[in-house]
Amino acid sequence: MNRALDIAEIRAAICGEVDSLLTLRMLSQVSRDWSDVSNIFLWRSLKSLVPMLQLMPAHAWRVVGSTPDKPAGVFRFRRPLKPLDWVPVLKRSVLVKIFKLDYHGVSSTVPRIDKRVIEAISLCPPPSTLLPRLRCLHLYTHVNFCQRDIFFDVPLVSSVTKLKVGVQSPSSICFARIAAACPALEWLNFTSYEHSPMWAPELGDSLLEWRTLTCVILEFGEWTLAFVLSSLAQLPALSDLTIRCNSFDNSQDESILPPESFLSLQHLTLGGFNLSIADTILCSWSMRAIATITINPDLDGSSADCRHTILRIQEHCDPLELSVLNVDYQGWILEGWPLRLEHITPLSCFSRLVNVKICGPGESDIDDDACAQLARWWPYVETLSIGTHSRQLDRRPCTLMALIPFAKNCLYLKELTLPITAAIVPPIEPSIELFKLRHHSLTYLGVGDAPIEKPTAVALFLSVVFPDLDAVVYEEYESDTDDDNTFVDDRERDSEERGRRWDIVSQSLPMMREKEMQTWNMGLAYYSSVLPGFGYDFSNLIGQLIV
Repeated sequence: MNRALDIAEIRAAICGEVDSLLTLRMLSQVSRDWSDVSNIFLWRSLKSLVPMLQLMPAHAWRVVGSTPDKPAGVFRFRRPLKPLDWVPVLKRSVLVKIFKLDYHGVSSTVPRIDKRVIEAISLCPPPSTLLPRLRCLHLYTHVNFCQRDIFFDVPLVSSVTKLKVGVQSPSSICFARIAAACPALEWLNFTSYEHSPMWAPELGDSLLEWRTLTCVILEFGEWTLAFVLSSLAQLPALSDLTIRCNSFDNSQDESILPPESFLSLQHLTLGGFNLSIADTILCSWSMRAIATITINPDLDGSSADCRHTILRIQEHCDPLELSVLNVDYQGWILEGWPLRLEHITPLSCFSRLVNVKICGPGESDIDDDACAQLARWWPYVETLSIGTHSRQLDRRPCTLMALIPFAKNCLYLKELTLPITAAIVPPIEPSIELFKLRHHSLTYLGVGDAPIEKPTAVALFLSVVFPDLDAVVYEEYESDTDDDNTFVDDRERDSEERGRRWDIVSQSLPMMREKEMQTWNMGLAYYSSVLPGFGYDFSNLIGQLIV
């Protein structure tokens, strides 16, 4: 065993499995060989410049202002820096690959740096760069201007391929400077809550410089989109695009994109925008092999807007490639339009869908017959959620019978969410047909705030049809501020009682499953004892029935 530890690869594997910095530090003190390996992992990721600056000669720096309440204190230099002070730092800084400059997220045991430290570094900067092998850089500029400057002067190097920036004031960020310093950027995540778009044109121009970008995640005001969307459309390698809106400007003009835009796009996520933005992107190509689409529209869109966007998805996405589709309004509005089968019908051509969520801003008119059609359209679906966030009118056309088509046709379905009613329980009669119906994949069932009268009967029905069902999740009623107080009190009482009954269902399922297994085992043991070979023949029969 001791000889095995002499092998560098084994030491590296051991250090790679360690998830404690304290343990890594202890290993680094065992021997020089262990120190060389453990330091690779100790210095791989940093959240502050201070650990590196503390590698300078001890007489060059100090920590002041340390108190019992704030033990970290403030890092400062005792004297002006000299070029030789950087020599011990560079021995470790070459190991840093991930740097997250987030002064709110730094441990309270790490000293802070102030303006004087930044000025000292500016007067005597490290040779070439402090982090020559940096790959991933995260900057959260809740910090002041002097600390943000160090982001440009020290960590910004050409080796960076992943950049995440969250800023309060993007106008202070020079995107052209970033583009020049990091020409090989592959992954960009940029968030801003500033409403002024003065910096937006520069961001759009800089995006054109990053021809290697494969993933872009942007969150900003809607007005900014017009300046960057055209640039994003021209990126040849962009395969994953996420854009979220955090402020609105109804005066925004619709963007015009060149034909056959987004040549490599496979994953599209849009949040908070008007559906016309999704239409613009989808119509910018003739047909694309899009794998995933997630759209969370704003709540102002109409029923016609939703149908129009889903038609655009049908017309411009390869029906054999789309596997994940999520159109979720993530909220509800009073008198919102109801979700109907006609909204979803254009999606019937996407037979390879694996994950589907369609959720409108109002009630749901999806009934048992509609569910039967959905189950035939998507035989490979594994996760399916059809419904709405609002049930103010107790509109639940789906009954427990709506589950039967999914059990018959969707053999891979693992999670199902439907706004159903369980007030009426279908009869259960033992038969070969019922045995063939049993669905062994479903483990999760979301029922909304479904009415229920007989929890034991419901549990028996579910255990027979879905014998491996583990979780039945009930969603409590949430009142609206405009609701009448008496109405709210009645609904909350009803919701509390329904929740109690659905808890009985959840608690009964494991017991019913265990009792069923005991019954099967007893029967199999009895007939195997009196009929030689019965167990083998019975197992073959079960296999044929399942197939």
